[in-house]
Amino acid sequence: MRFITDANPQLVDEFVAKSEQNSFLQQSKYQKFKIDWPATMTAMVDDDDNIIASAIVYQIPFIPGKYIIYVPNGPVVDYENKALVKAYIDNLRTYAMQRNAVAFRFDPNLAYCTYLYKDKDDEGKKHYRNQEVVDFLKSLGALHTEETHEFEDNSQPRFNIYIDLENYNSDDYIGNKNYSAEKDLIIDNKMTYAESAFKLFQKSARRYKAVLGTNRYYKRILKTYENQSHVVVAGIDLNKKMQKLNAEIKLNDDKAAKSSSSRKSTRLKLANQDLIETLDSYEKYIAKEKSTFLPYSAILNIYNESFLEVVYLGINNDIPFNHTYYKLIDETLKFCLEHNLKKCWLGCVDDDFKDMSWQSEWPITIEESVGEFNIVLNENLYINYALGGNVKLYNKLIGNDENN
Repeated sequence: MRFITDANPQLVDEFVAKSEQNSFLQQSKYQKFKIDWPATMTAMVDDDDNIIASAIVYQIPFIPGKYIIYVPNGPVVDYENKALVKAYIDNLRTYAMQRNAVAFRFDPNLAYCTYLYKDKDDEGKKHYRNQEVVDFLKSLGALHTEETHEFEDNSQPRFNIYIDLENYNSDDYIGNKNYSAEKDLIIDNKMTYAESAFKLFQKSARRYKAVLGTNRYYKRILKTYENQSHVVVAGIDLNKKMQKLNAEIKLNDDKAAKSSSSRKSTRLKLANQDLIETLDSYEKYIAKEKSTFLPYSAILNIYNESFLEVVYLGINNDIPFNHTYYKLIDETLKFCLEHNLKKCWLGCVDDDFKDMSWQSEWPITIEESVGEFNIVLNENLYINYALGGNVKLYNKLIGNDENN
């Protein structure tokens, strides 16, 4: 077997797609979103040039003239084949050294522990595995981040949630059936209101202090995954809604004029004041947004032959009692079932699960990954820049802390 740095992207994509470590981050299309990170298609091939392991390697600028060599969700390799794993890691280490890397970083797409959300406090129902893989990678000189808990502790989040669709009965889980008090809600999956969806994604990103995408960025996702993307938007047509409100106002005025009860007449006039305020808010929205569609929520998914991943979920928090995203998740699960997908990934969470009130409406599985590994190639720079000068943390990572 031998190490190559010019692997055929199509063959790599096919190899990854067939693997249980299948990940969008280790397929060639992902490079289009990391244009500032030069990428190299590496692989291990057998004597007949068949790919037996692969890794798309990214060169991340660190400090002037120095880099982090990073393999997100990889390498994709049979981790039970220790000879192959060692050969690949050794070659990737050498590759990183040749490129002035401070460290070679990787986070295999392997589960360390899985359990149902409802069993999160029951240690006896948690399923652990791959500890031997962790120990072997550490024996090759990789520093392990251990059991980290927050988003920012790793390049990729350790806690992710999904729904196992192989045993999923949609009749048992329809999310929150009372997802909206709005009777004129439109559910669109034809890309009619894509621009409105993009605005909601940006709004949600600002709210959660996440990385903001531009309309151009979201369009790039849809173009890149043209035949692998799925967008659903919930909202209302303001023209139709305003016509109904005007008709209701006129009806109330007619009833008030004909009523012999001053109390009833007053009640109808007060109701009209609320309707007029709503009309005014709609007119202001149309003037500002130059759109007659008011989005309530939107979801953007990408998928392959095996699974679907929710990439963005946007919610309009200006609308009270807005739970329309429940309906979008149901639409997404329906799409998964129609396409015979095995899993629906709903995103990442911190280990306290405090923001999971809505996801818990479904049979959620928590997956803790094995985490991140770093092979340090320049100790001083790694300590001072990657760890902020935290020598104590570095000693802990290498097993030399005073408590050992």
